[in-house]
Amino acid sequence: SIPTGPIATNTAPTATGFPTALPTTLPTGLPNLLPPATGTSGGTATAVDPNVAQIAQGPLALLARTEAPSASAAGAPMVGSFQEGQTLEQAITISPGKCYSFVAAGAGPQELEISLVAATPVPGLAPIMGSAKGTGLRTVLGAKDACVKLAIIPVDVPARFIVKATKGGGVVAAQAFVK
Repeated sequence: SIPTGPIATNTAPTATGFPTALPTTLPTGLPNLLPPATGTSGGTATAVDPNVAQIAQGPLALLARTEAPSASAAGAPMVGSFQEGQTLEQAITISPGKCYSFVAAGAGPQELEISLVAATPVPGLAPIMGSAKGTGLRTVLGAKDACVKLAIIPVDVPARFIVKATKGGGVVAAQAFVK
C-alpha cells in the first residue's frame, strides 16, 4: 500500500504554475486510489476521482512543454488508476501533414508503455504505428521533432492511443498532442 500524506518536498508551484518535481504521495484527505504495485491483473485501468486527476495533470503538462513544444492538445487527457498490466485507451484520428506526440506521466508505476495502433475492420489485425517505453514519471512517443507522422497515406487514419502500466501500478495521466 502506498502511503498518503503531504506531497513530496520541492513541489512548490513555479512561475508557470506547475510543480518542479513530481509528487510521490497523495495529499491528505483525498481517497487513496493507488493500487498495489504488484500483480499482473491486466484489463482496463480505473478512471480516477477528479481531484486526483488534477494532481496527475500538472506533471503531464510540465512534461508536455518540453516534449511536445508548440503542440496543442488533441482530445481530452486520460487519467487512470493502474495496476500492473492494465491499459487505458482513447480513440484518435491521425491526419496527413500533422505531427503527433503522446505523453504520459504518473506516480507509482515504475514502467509505462505508450502504443499507437491503427484501427482496422479486419479482426485480429492491429498495425502498430508506434510505441515507446519509459519510466512511470515520463514516457513519450514522438518527442519533439521525432513526432509521429503519416508517411505515405493521404487520408485520415483512425487509431487508438494506448497507455499500459508494464511494471508497478499507480495514477497516470496521458495526453495526445498535435502540431
